[in-house]
Amino acid sequence: QPSRPVHDKHGIEDSQSELVRRKVQRLLLIRHCTKCSVRSIPLPLNVQTVDTGYFCPVTSHCAEGKALCAHIKACKLDDCTYKKCLTTREVLGHYIKCRNLECMICGPVRSRDKRRRNQMKDDIEWRHANMLL
Repeated sequence: QPSRPVHDKHGIEDSQSELVRRKVQRLLLIRHCTKCSVRSIPLPLNVQTVDTGYFCPVTSHCAEGKALCAHIKACKLDDCTYKKCLTTREVLGHYIKCRNLECMICGPVRSRDKRRRNQMKDDIEWRHANMLL
């Protein structure tokens, strides 16, 4: 008797759910890397990296993500072999074009951005209100 596919809480098969999760993570990483201002924080003695000798305190994937972003800006190859180039360009293209408010890939990224914008707005209003007191 064949086994039935396992589904997540949205009724999506686990393998597809994992693919969606990875696409969301990639978008969040790219978003972080395009905004992150960390350039060269020396590593603490107990932390090791293979590539840069520096690290971002937010994510250990920042340096790789920044290199990927720099590559993607110039790359137009349909058969590029740069690590994660094609899949990242694909998910970024989807994100740019997507208008579905309930998209399982774009929705979490857009809602996180909205929460951050609202938090920043609240912080500014709070600071302004406290300066007037």
